[in-house]
Amino acid sequence: MSYTDTQLRAAAWSNKVTAAISFFSSSYLMYDILKDRGLICCCKRRQQSDTTPKLLTTMQKILLGMCLLDLIADIWFFVGGWAMPNDGETLYSGVATLSPRGTTASCTAQGFFLMLGLAIPLYQVSLTSFYYLTVCKNWKEDRQFRRYQPLFHIPPWCWGLGCALYGAIDDQFHPNLVWCFYGGTDISTELLFGLFYAPLWLSFLISGILLLLIWKKVREQEARIAKYTFVKRISMRITGKQNNDTENNGNTNNRQVVTSTERKYSQQILFQALFYAGSMIITFIFPTGKKFHTLCNTVHIFCHLRL
Repeated sequence: MSYTDTQLRAAAWSNKVTAAISFFSSSYLMYDILKDRGLICCCKRRQQSDTTPKLLTTMQKILLGMCLLDLIADIWFFVGGWAMPNDGETLYSGVATLSPRGTTASCTAQGFFLMLGLAIPLYQVSLTSFYYLTVCKNWKEDRQFRRYQPLFHIPPWCWGLGCALYGAIDDQFHPNLVWCFYGGTDISTELLFGLFYAPLWLSFLISGILLLLIWKKVREQEARIAKYTFVKRISMRITGKQNNDTENNGNTNNRQVVTSTERKYSQQILFQALFYAGSMIITFIFPTGKKFHTLCNTVHIFCHLRL
């Protein structure tokens, strides 16, 4: 299927813009984390401070792993069609608009590192699991997390690196619209579904379930706090530690304040969960939409745009 020059240019440059924004955002997040731990700072500040660098927490290490993978993927997303081999044998007839300047080796390298980026949504599952274990299972940083910390990093890296190595060794990376990825053959298309989209959708499901469990746990804790507060008020009435008139007015006001605070806190947890899950969904909604359109035999170029 061929596309117009305008469509190809729009797809290519949109990816370059979003890749640049993502690159600088991830770079700043890495800098902020390392600076917070005292691992990097200006010389003047280091001379004034006698404190030693702090150990990275489990959450910070997960975020650093995500940022590192994102930086690698962003570089190749920005390169885009420039990595395609300039040999006239491409999947789309209008690919010359993308100014291909690469070789087969550069195309394979681009597909390898883009496939490695699959570890990013898997890392998001690790981050959600961290929140779940902290809130619902009461795991502590200096106990369980220190012991089981590698389990948050091994699955994302093993799956992403394994799929990337398989595609490179088996020569499955070919020009695919505005970059080199799984595609061009029936086998590559099937592998794209099994190795990329299936784990991606599974990560959506797991993250969503864990976030719902976190919100449910917060609501249960709020209910227990409200019950304890109510029992405490009753006991104070029985012992006569409060004046009856003041007690009646005060209890009514306190009940309203506690109820309002509880609802506000639970709503914050819910909105944070929705925003967290929504950010991951928005990031991958276009390739996911593209896959559904492909299954329906209707492919549109702008389903490939990456946010």
